[in-house]
Amino acid sequence: MIKKFEEFQKWFKSIARKANRDMKLEELRVWPSAKKNTAIKDKFRNKLKKLKPSPMYETRPYIKDKKDKGEWLYDFIWRKLDKSKNLEKIILAMEIEMATTKKKIKDDFNKLIQSDAKYKIMVFQQNSKDKNEKKAEKKVIDKVNSIFTELKAVANSYKPKSTSNYLLCAWCVPLGKFEFEDLKVKAIRKSAA
Repeated sequence: MIKKFEEFQKWFKSIARKANRDMKLEELRVWPSAKKNTAIKDKFRNKLKKLKPSPMYETRPYIKDKKDKGEWLYDFIWRKLDKSKNLEKIILAMEIEMATTKKKIKDDFNKLIQSDAKYKIMVFQQNSKDKNEKKAEKKVIDKVNSIFTELKAVANSYKPKSTSNYLLCAWCVPLGKFEFEDLKVKAIRKSAA
């Protein structure tokens, strides 16, 4: 399986490269959330198919046809099943929040921190209405760094039962690329009572 978040970052960068190839910068500014979500989920779904060591690994939502689009607890997961098809563990949990407010991003992140998945990925986006391209880029980077700081504080305040590896991914609209921050939060050891 995946050893480091660098591999996940490569996947996100390839999604961004494809988006930049397929759309003009003006179109990226209004890259619809549904298309972003689909691109991200498709990439992770296809990568798991190539990585999985047995047929006991699957993704949710699993889209057999266009009717099956609902999420399963989280926006996207990799899960492992036992031989009887019972859930054994969640390997990766992902939340994708395309609203740009800190509150909505933090709400989704608070859901994510409760997962016991080894890998937790939070994807969000930021934009600026500033007409000056350089100012817009700086504003977005500043907002992203502020959100990264806040999400790391939230993760560090949670007392997980298992070690958590987080990848924070921000789609920076004026730059047409993702910015990343990773974080490891160690499990809280139970004290002798």
